[in-house]
Amino acid sequence: MMKKIIIPVFTLMALGVSAQTYIDDALDLSNETIEGTARYRAMGGAMGALGSDIGAAINSNPAAGAVAVRSDATATLGVNTSKWEDGNFSDSKSKFLFNEIGANLIFDNEESDWKRFALTFGYNRLNLKDRDIQVAPLADYTYEDVYQYTENGTQKQYTGLFTYDGETAYIDGYTDKVALNFSGNYKDRLFIGAGLNFYGSEKQMDQTIDRTNKSEVMFNPYNNLQDQTATGFSLAVGVIGKISEEVRVGVSYQSPIWWNVEEEFYRYEWLFNADGSKNQGNDAGGYFEQYDVRTPGKLTGSIGVVLAKNLALNGDVIFKDYKNVNFDNLPSYDDATQNDNAEALLRNTMEYRIGGEYRIEEFKLRAGYRYKENPYKDLDTNTSTYSVGAGYNFGNFYLDASYDYTDGSNVYYLSNRAVPLLVKHDIENSNVMVTLGYKF
Repeated sequence: MMKKIIIPVFTLMALGVSAQTYIDDALDLSNETIEGTARYRAMGGAMGALGSDIGAAINSNPAAGAVAVRSDATATLGVNTSKWEDGNFSDSKSKFLFNEIGANLIFDNEESDWKRFALTFGYNRLNLKDRDIQVAPLADYTYEDVYQYTENGTQKQYTGLFTYDGETAYIDGYTDKVALNFSGNYKDRLFIGAGLNFYGSEKQMDQTIDRTNKSEVMFNPYNNLQDQTATGFSLAVGVIGKISEEVRVGVSYQSPIWWNVEEEFYRYEWLFNADGSKNQGNDAGGYFEQYDVRTPGKLTGSIGVVLAKNLALNGDVIFKDYKNVNFDNLPSYDDATQNDNAEALLRNTMEYRIGGEYRIEEFKLRAGYRYKENPYKDLDTNTSTYSVGAGYNFGNFYLDASYDYTDGSNVYYLSNRAVPLLVKHDIENSNVMVTLGYKF
């Protein structure tokens, strides 16, 4: 059920509304769901030590490509369904997704101790930002704000007292990733890889805030429209080692992502008389801004077990340093202040993944689980993802399918001048994905 998180509100009031707006945008840019091939998704994204999968090489450990013994290419598509709900409001959306395409090219070098090299490249959709939010009025809450309007071509404003009558926000967007990795296989015991990652992101928000102008006894809602695009870059390195024929361990590091963000913002206001008749509607104007932000890097530790080539198990532990979110070249606010605010509000997080695959000749069964912490301090808003899947080899071709379900809650900041409010609401997210692959 959606509810207001009361405790942090006072902290946010002290920090300022605009600080939190930038922080939420940074969190949207850094958020990662389990994306990749259907095999990778079915195993909960837990393949950092097992490797031999394009999804694992692109999203977990760049050394994973050199574990494979044959080249392959994959394409993944499916359907995403997301649902938001509280006691008075619910909504859901379904989308068809082209989720992944990639290839892992193997170059044998049997005459050397470096037995094999791999070049892995691919595209992944990292996350969807879609969500609908509705907040009820705050009883007996009065605040000072401005009413902005244009008169005879001149923008004007006046200050008055307002009551907060609730709001709605409709948000759509996504983040994509293109990766290029190079990895090597040393004596079939040690696998080393490095990669370059390139990102693109889009986000649109349509937010309506209801309020009553107490000074004029008029209903005075306003509408914010935000259109954001961003591009980013990061580096990745990783290693996988065979402790024995059954046990493998892996370590990988992805650098922080360096983003350049461009944002257009537009606002429109209305003024209604007490009887509901429209008094006036005013274009309050818009602006364009561009700034840089560095979002968290991540460190992943993995362990995998392969038994009799029929059963494979893997566990991953992922650390992300959200306290090091950093803003630069902000157009309207002091960079150091915003960075201090991010450090005060955010915490470093842990994520845990476990997955397994059982093979019956050419048929495979898979399952996985992921537990992910929310980066806001002192808020128990974590999420769990459950996944299952199956696959079958048809000689050179193979077909994999997966289903994953995420249940939990998320926290979003509603950026308005009325009240700096963190809102927690329940989410349900499910995906059905199919991968067609070809080995050569």
